[in-house]
Amino acid sequence: MPKKTESKVSPFVMAAMKTAERVLGKEKVYVAADHEKHQTGIPIPSLALRWLIDSNVWPLQRLTQSAGVQSTFKSAFLFQLETWFLDAGGLVAHIDTENKTSPSYMYSMIPDKYFTDDECKMRLQFGNCATINDWQQLITGYVTTAREYVKDNKKRPDEPLLIAVDSMMGAGSQESKEHIEEQGDAQGRGFSDAAILISQYLRDLSSGLIGLPITVHFTHHEKVDVQGKGFRRAGGSAPDFYASLDLRFQKGNRTGEEYGSGDIERKNLWGRTITMTVRKSSIGPDARQIAVPIFWTYDEAQNGKQITWWDWDAAAAQLLFQKRTLLKDAFDVSSVKRDRIGDVYWSDSLSITEKDPLNGTEFGKAVINNPDVLAKIELALKIQKHQPYGPGVLDQ
Repeated sequence: MPKKTESKVSPFVMAAMKTAERVLGKEKVYVAADHEKHQTGIPIPSLALRWLIDSNVWPLQRLTQSAGVQSTFKSAFLFQLETWFLDAGGLVAHIDTENKTSPSYMYSMIPDKYFTDDECKMRLQFGNCATINDWQQLITGYVTTAREYVKDNKKRPDEPLLIAVDSMMGAGSQESKEHIEEQGDAQGRGFSDAAILISQYLRDLSSGLIGLPITVHFTHHEKVDVQGKGFRRAGGSAPDFYASLDLRFQKGNRTGEEYGSGDIERKNLWGRTITMTVRKSSIGPDARQIAVPIFWTYDEAQNGKQITWWDWDAAAAQLLFQKRTLLKDAFDVSSVKRDRIGDVYWSDSLSITEKDPLNGTEFGKAVINNPDVLAKIELALKIQKHQPYGPGVLDQ
């Protein structure tokens, strides 16, 4: 018989681990060497967004948020996140607190099968919430269901869950609503009441996501400070404090058409450029910034259906040109602006010549479709690699 190997770990060290497991539960206790294994998320197809948040995945087990003034396409970004979660085999709970989500706008970004296919459409769930209390109870219900699933099945759900709240301050408290219904006006504590409810709730929610394949993402409204000193947000400081990732959205100075638009005629195309800035991050550097065009058009073949998309490829092309000095040992890129075409790019690394350059959309696609070149770029940009979520990942 083979000789039994004796453990080199002292009895006291093992006893300490057992104590921690007994107090917190095994799912929340592991040695620090395994911590990286628990940093998992949903694959991000966009190179530009990967660089922005310094990760190849959108993190699970976290609170994240995006904020901006009116009409900065925060909801459009939310629809993009929802699509990525759905395409990763996940579940999306879209919580509308403002009663203004446009069906055609949502349909224009999320693939049709999530609205028509009997199996797929069950994974895109929609909830209207009239008060802060409502969306908090709904989130708690989803999280509790996940915990019970783990308890009953001795494993995590195979499907990651995105709980998307649009927006955090889109509804008042139950107390305020009852006062309005009884008295006909909105007297009361108002925002201070909301801030207290949100602060108390997020404090418990943020730690309650540990070990669960869930991301809770909020959109948040900003207003220009009356004294001209930046921006302010209602709801207190708790949302910013507990969010692991906070992106600010602002309208860029240029229209989206300047980036190029693939093979769609410009006369049938509308676009804006949105600047995304990392306001705060606990998973990577803050203050990083990218400019991303968002386009929309109307498909006559589908009875004028609106089609909307973020041009992540054009954003990647611009990013690579900006970082060309950093990338010089791994990848070369040159660019020039052409009349009526916008920025065009070429690269020896991709065998794209100056004589036949590509617009930003096409150039970004060429990078994404070349795994060897893409790997060198991501290594040079030092983008962190985390394990994409799948069955058994958090059960390790």
